[in-house]
Amino acid sequence: MNLALNRSVQKGGCQVLGLNRYSIQQWLKTIDTIIFDGDGVLWKNDEVLDKAPETFNALRAMGKEAYICSNSSKAQEMGFLVAKNEILSSSQTLARFMKQKKFKKKVYVVGGQGIIDELKLVGIESLPLDHPSLQGFSMPEHAHTIFLDPNVGAVVLTKACCYLKDPEVMFVATNRDSAFPSAPGRMIPRAGVMISAIQAASQRMPFTCGKPNPYMCIDLMRQGTIQPERTLIIGDTMNTDILFGYNCGFQTLMVGTGVSSYQDAIEAQASKVPLLYQQVPDLYQTCSDLTKLPKQRVRQWLSSFESVICDADGVLWHFAKDIEGAVETFNHLKSTGRNTFIVTNNSETSRKDVIEEESVLTSSYSCANFLATKKFQKKAFVMGEYGIHYELENLGICSAKVSETLERPIHEFVADLKLDPDVGAVVVVRAGTYLLNPSILFLGTCLDAAYPIGNNRVIVGAAATLAAVKAFTGRKPLVLGKPNPWMAAPLLHSGVIKPETTLMVGDTLETDIRFSANCKFQSLMVGSGVNSLKDVQKIVEEGDPKKMDLVPDTYLPSLGHLLEFLC
Repeated sequence: MNLALNRSVQKGGCQVLGLNRYSIQQWLKTIDTIIFDGDGVLWKNDEVLDKAPETFNALRAMGKEAYICSNSSKAQEMGFLVAKNEILSSSQTLARFMKQKKFKKKVYVVGGQGIIDELKLVGIESLPLDHPSLQGFSMPEHAHTIFLDPNVGAVVLTKACCYLKDPEVMFVATNRDSAFPSAPGRMIPRAGVMISAIQAASQRMPFTCGKPNPYMCIDLMRQGTIQPERTLIIGDTMNTDILFGYNCGFQTLMVGTGVSSYQDAIEAQASKVPLLYQQVPDLYQTCSDLTKLPKQRVRQWLSSFESVICDADGVLWHFAKDIEGAVETFNHLKSTGRNTFIVTNNSETSRKDVIEEESVLTSSYSCANFLATKKFQKKAFVMGEYGIHYELENLGICSAKVSETLERPIHEFVADLKLDPDVGAVVVVRAGTYLLNPSILFLGTCLDAAYPIGNNRVIVGAAATLAAVKAFTGRKPLVLGKPNPWMAAPLLHSGVIKPETTLMVGDTLETDIRFSANCKFQSLMVGSGVNSLKDVQKIVEEGDPKKMDLVPDTYLPSLGHLLEFLC
């Protein structure tokens, strides 16, 4: 089964192929029940889809309750381990609906034998299917019209519309599926095609018992057999399967083996029409916008985390100013008993600047710790900030300093910087000369090339200097800050944090989100820093598998927006 799993940028959540194994396993722990569509998910026409039975049966073996929206005999013949009571049939649902309405008259069935059989099981009589012509046609009193089979002609269509001229006759449909792809450029018509024809001719709106009507699962939910917040529906059609999941309050996963495509999901997501937006699956696009999901679902997701790691710049603060709501949110996370950490690639920062050193992960400390583990005994030539010198000195490593006087904070310096139009080159010589010796280590703190501060001004990051030295020397640096998992290695190796229960909050795809993927954490991107949802959507649209680890699991406009889910 091609669970080319993705999540949505605004409604749902992330390309699952871009998720790590631990994130998927952790997510599956929040699911007790899985409902599968049949055609397009488990099989196509009469051919089972690749690995669908194995996937279905493996989920059953994990203890998941599983249901199939289809025909039981077909499912069993194809190798799916499913009992009769685990089949959710639209025909069965329709018959149950009629019984609950205490329907006592005959039913005119525009459809297949399956509907007649289900009606008979609940004691409702149907008219024969074989009406070859309109000659001599008479209407039994108060017959009831149902439609399923698309392979009917003008005779049946006319009879159905004649019945429906009587306002006392109910118009009930099993489903509204309109078509199913059979081959490139070829579609097989489904029930929805003829239902639309009857609807247009009779000017009557049908009551649809099947998807997307939640009536199909109402008994299971009322009995407590399934809990909506812990139920996942896997489907291929947005306007039935995914909308059904939305209407029931389930999590939704769309697969690309049937009717709807990724492009359909993208277009629906961008739409301003509420009905289309409700058809965007939780899982088929990119990072889940948590503000678009039910609070209870987000709270349940948050409850799975024992540790939270927050990036600093762009998540908690911008330079010397904290981001609105970030302090309250971070402190609330800490008050819940979770392990909370701040991670930064800013080499200006040293851990002595904070109260709890063990709660801060800096690229400066990562570099110093790396050298210490290598039992480094020589002097380090540092092209960097104070934080690196402090961390090296703290671990007994001498560093050579290159001083350039800076009278005020760098972001103020850069903001007021007057650029000389005659400057055309920047010279990097001394570091390159050292690196001509292959025995000298070439280390970097981070891959951040620049940080925007507005008005077409940026602060140059360490990666810009690294690139210059790399080009000059032909040497490739070992970067020990994000996204290198070495930064979290002490916490992971000591067992302080576990990848499967750790959430990384960041604003930069290339460093924060890739760091999370490398460490096998779950990731939350906030839009208060470097990257935006447009950047994520561009990556997803390009479809490059090598870039999918840049797609975050979830999204919020800022860390402060998380607070409402914690209270």
